[in-house]
Amino acid sequence: MGILRKANVWFWILALAAGMGFLGYRIAVPSGAQQRTPPPSPGITVTVYEVQPRVWEIWRSFYGTVRSAQVQRVNSHTREVIEDVAVEVGDTVKKGDLLISLASQSQAAVLSARQAAYEDAKARYESLQKLYQAGGTSKQELDRANVQLKDESAKLRDARTTVSRTQIRSALNGVVVRRSAEKGEFAEPGRELLAVADFDRREVEMLISPTIRGLIIPGMDVLVKAPWGGETTGKIFRMDPEADTATGFFRAIVRLPSDCKLIPGDYVRMDVRMAYRENAIAVPYESILREDGKPYVFVVSGDEASRRDVAAGDGSGGYVEVLEGLAPGERVVKTGAGSLYEGARLVISNGTLRKPGQGPDAENNDSTGSSGGK
Repeated sequence: MGILRKANVWFWILALAAGMGFLGYRIAVPSGAQQRTPPPSPGITVTVYEVQPRVWEIWRSFYGTVRSAQVQRVNSHTREVIEDVAVEVGDTVKKGDLLISLASQSQAAVLSARQAAYEDAKARYESLQKLYQAGGTSKQELDRANVQLKDESAKLRDARTTVSRTQIRSALNGVVVRRSAEKGEFAEPGRELLAVADFDRREVEMLISPTIRGLIIPGMDVLVKAPWGGETTGKIFRMDPEADTATGFFRAIVRLPSDCKLIPGDYVRMDVRMAYRENAIAVPYESILREDGKPYVFVVSGDEASRRDVAAGDGSGGYVEVLEGLAPGERVVKTGAGSLYEGARLVISNGTLRKPGQGPDAENNDSTGSSGGK
């Protein structure tokens, strides 16, 4: 009797536990959910680029500062007082125009003395010539007089040159760009008083890496732009035959046209077209993938991705030239190429891919059966 009662108690305990377990299962998993299977994925969402022939250009940029091809740095050869400065910074001058007048009294006195000494030496030489012809003097005496005459003539030329230098004139057509002289000051030898720059001949120095030296030659066009908007087209005038020992770079000079608005001191960017080809094939950078260093792309084949090996050239402006492997009209995967594999199903988007938290309806609105690209 006791055994039967214990069995009955255990029976109800097990029945209650089974009932509670079943109830918990029904609450946690709605009816029929265990039979549901997820719908098949429509594919990997990508954007594509349609390959079309295009003009292919490669530009390389350099930077430098505009300067004058010739600058006259005006200074004095003697220590003299500045009597007058005839120009201001910004004045336009012509070759031969007076720039600075120095005191000339002392130099004029020296010139007068040299002129008198020369006249005396000349008169003595002419007198001895007559005596020599008459037999009244020796050949040695006449030669000494001739040497003295030449010496005084040289001193007279030097004195005239010194006097002429008290009137300092422009050696070129240009613009006064610096002035550090005032009336009444002393002009010391070697001290810069003025600077005149030739604005008709302006240039920019370009430093060229040895890796591209052979691609840049004199005569090439250079597009020169300043940050404030000024621009012009110059030409490579010359290039140094050897690299700078300190930097390892080659120096090229870009000559600017005389009518350009760029002036010395303007910081500019110089763009040189290194390559130009028509009917070239190029694809966006992100379309090019690499495996073991070998480039490949994914081409759209129906609604699947097909891997295609290509020969890639140089890149420029966000694109890479494709030398072999693609034909005009083909569509290559742009965004999303890194997630693909051979035969992967594709959902082509117009460029707006699903964002985190965005529902599937929004993606369906963005998806299209046509290609993207330029």
